[in-house]
Amino acid sequence: MSLIIQRSNFRSLVYLVAMVGSLFVAVTADTRSVEATEIFRIATASKAGTFYPIGKLIAKGISGSDKCIDPKNCGIPGLIALAQVSNGSVANVEAISTGGIEAGLAQADVIILGIFGNRPLRQS
Repeated sequence: MSLIIQRSNFRSLVYLVAMVGSLFVAVTADTRSVEATEIFRIATASKAGTFYPIGKLIAKGISGSDKCIDPKNCGIPGLIALAQVSNGSVANVEAISTGGIEAGLAQADVIILGIFGNRPLRQS
């Protein structure tokens, strides 16, 4: 009789461990799937220009390649970078200054104009 009770308790313990393990796996899997994924947009220019391919390369370096051998060393976890077509340097500097985009490519002279508030980026 004692052996039957022990087996019954052991079986209950196994079921309990299995349920807790399943719950842990479900919660862990759910947490990973809900992990915050942030989009990091890089304003470039038209697809015909040189800024767009450069922006794509930068985005690929940030996000990583889908052909990585070791996923832990591929890009920044939770961050997806995208090259975004824009109207060019002036539009990119304006979009960054207003918080409309996270990053952008621009010519050095346009950046200097933006810093000092000169045309075409006059501060209001």
